[in-house]
Amino acid sequence: ALLMYEYIITFNKEVSVIWGRKKTSAIVLFLVIRYSALLVIVVAESISYSYTPLPDHQSHRTDDILRLRCSMYAKVQAALQVAQYLPWAAFSGLRALALSGMNWTYALIVFVLACGPFAVNMVRAVPPRHGEDF
Repeated sequence: ALLMYEYIITFNKEVSVIWGRKKTSAIVLFLVIRYSALLVIVVAESISYSYTPLPDHQSHRTDDILRLRCSMYAKVQAALQVAQYLPWAAFSGLRALALSGMNWTYALIVFVLACGPFAVNMVRAVPPRHGEDF
């Protein structure tokens, strides 16, 4: 609700400042960052409320279907949440590039370090192979 409130109260300013300008990579990146959180919430909520109970004669399949839906829900939600780290890392790299006087080395270092949470979450998402502890 707070996110929607923020979008509503700042939409007029966004239209005048962002939508009226020539489309650049910075504007596209801003829009991706701004609306990816909304997309994650909408998709996660739509998946969580998509449960439809089975008729009584098929109730023995309910456990299998619920297990599959929960598994798919968890995978989609995790993928969407982890994917949000990359635009943030790109924004951080662009900001470092601008603030360092177009020093690409600093920008690349900031980008790689900002990709750390993405990398850690991706490693944690991959299940260990048989016999390995993680």
